[in-house]
Amino acid sequence: MNQLISPKLLSQVLGVSESTVRRLVDAGQLASEKTTGGHRRIRLADALAYARGSGLPLRRWQLLGLEAPPAHNLQPVIYQRLRHGDRARLWALVAGLFASGWSVARIGDEALAPAMHRLGQRWCEHPDGILEEHQATEMVSWCLGRLRDLLPPPSPQAPLALGGALQDDPYRLAPLMASTVLVECGLREVLFGPHTPATLLCQWAVSKHANLVWVSLSVPPPSPQRRRELLDQIDLLRRRHIPFIAGGRHGRDWVRGINIPLAQTMAELAAFARGLATSAAAPSIKP
Repeated sequence: MNQLISPKLLSQVLGVSESTVRRLVDAGQLASEKTTGGHRRIRLADALAYARGSGLPLRRWQLLGLEAPPAHNLQPVIYQRLRHGDRARLWALVAGLFASGWSVARIGDEALAPAMHRLGQRWCEHPDGILEEHQATEMVSWCLGRLRDLLPPPSPQAPLALGGALQDDPYRLAPLMASTVLVECGLREVLFGPHTPATLLCQWAVSKHANLVWVSLSVPPPSPQRRRELLDQIDLLRRRHIPFIAGGRHGRDWVRGINIPLAQTMAELAAFARGLATSAAAPSIKP
């Protein structure tokens, strides 16, 4: 998404004068570009980044196609929009949460995940629950793609993170959310999606000199051999000094008995990733 808005429109959204917006652009505080006709335009991503960074509230959300987050009952609203396939209004609210300062991790943990979990429970009660859950999965994937477009690209020197869901794990929303969280935390990432063999993932990480390997574990180990395969690869990464973190509702079933980081929420993954990014950015001290 590369939506461009005029300084006048942004001034109306922020509730400031157009000259104030132009001064911000001239001072380099707000990025802009010029059209072929010489008119200034501001990318929506840059406008939201400035609003989030400055703490300046949006006054007229609707001018950007965004919706102000409700003060109460957010999860039922998200649930109803997912269930009824209202993609446009779902995005308006998700983007509104982001614009108001919510992190991607918080959006996942507090808005999207609870609604998707509730939809998943409908499978046992309603025959059409499967279709509703599949439709909602596509909607959330689409929203995450648009959220990703609003994030600044990581530095080419940023730590490289590789991950996905393991072989026999068909779920793709959790890995997609995790990869978007990692980008927001400033990491370069490669997402391999569902059904990723642990051996190939870790071999790839070693060959690419990755700084982090992560896996989403949404299903229990299908066999002791499959679990042993993962543990062997974790040991390989440890010997190569490549950090590893696991997450997902069955994470504990896979890694019980060994001491590795386990993220139960996207917020915990974000905290781990920010620590990694901070360590990588810190200047080395020579003896």
